[in-house]
Amino acid sequence: MRRLFLFSVLMSAILGIAFSEPAELPQSLDELNRQAVSLYKEGRYSEGLVMAEEATRVAEEKYGTEDPRFAETLDNQAMIYTAQDNKDKAVPLYRQSLAIYEKALGPDDPKVATALTSLGKFYFLDGNYLEAETAYTRAVKIYRTKTDGRNAQLATTLANFANLYYMQGKYNESQQLYEEALGILEKVYGREAPEIMVILGRLTELYYFHQEYDKAETLCKRWLRISEQSENASYMCTPSTMLADIYAAQGKYREAIKLYKTALRLHKETLGEDHPRVATVMMQMANCYKKMGNDKEAEKLIEEAKKIRGQI
Repeated sequence: MRRLFLFSVLMSAILGIAFSEPAELPQSLDELNRQAVSLYKEGRYSEGLVMAEEATRVAEEKYGTEDPRFAETLDNQAMIYTAQDNKDKAVPLYRQSLAIYEKALGPDDPKVATALTSLGKFYFLDGNYLEAETAYTRAVKIYRTKTDGRNAQLATTLANFANLYYMQGKYNESQQLYEEALGILEKVYGREAPEIMVILGRLTELYYFHQEYDKAETLCKRWLRISEQSENASYMCTPSTMLADIYAAQGKYREAIKLYKTALRLHKETLGEDHPRVATVMMQMANCYKKMGNDKEAEKLIEEAKKIRGQI
């Protein structure tokens, strides 16, 4: 390796290229793990993977392959592979770390629950709903018995579990889990935190589906308020449209029209004038105008929507 480096220096001198020896990787396992996670959060996955793989090598050398510290490095690798959509490499690593945690820490340790949650997401994405439900059920049970109930990881698992039920059409079960997850996240992050936006959205949809319009309206207003704080127009599109739908369902057509106009502007700004979702909002607004007896405005919007959809 040293000869290779000296050869590189010599060639650089011949070619007139400035050359410096590559920085050495950190020696500390904690520092390797820290940098792997930091690079992952920055979206620098290839660099993060180098750190994570080196951490695995160091952990194996120091502690062996049955130690939880070795398993943690596998989790970091799997996390990065997940971000790269490399399921084939991520899943075996999560399974390996799960087996290590179960043997070293016992079957009811929170680290076991974390590994189960990660595997549950992959089972869900693969359409293996039975395996996903089994993993989530066990993870939730561990978190509830081993944490204080204000654990963000418990809330994440509950939300994932709720997503599973939602996709299966089990809306009542899904709603209960989302409500529990929201209650935890509100305690952890606060009632106006960006971290709760996704769950607010799903619960709003479920309340709307069950015609619980008062609850849907209350949550949707908070969802919209939080999205407005981000100053990102794309975040405001869906809650604006949803709140308009809620008003329309209650016969509050003027309020609905006002919000549909806002949603239409936001959709055009973020997606473009001819996006299919722009046409959808136009049709929803047209329906409101019809209910109000304003057929002229309704027909104009329907005509524009048909042009976008290529129906004219």
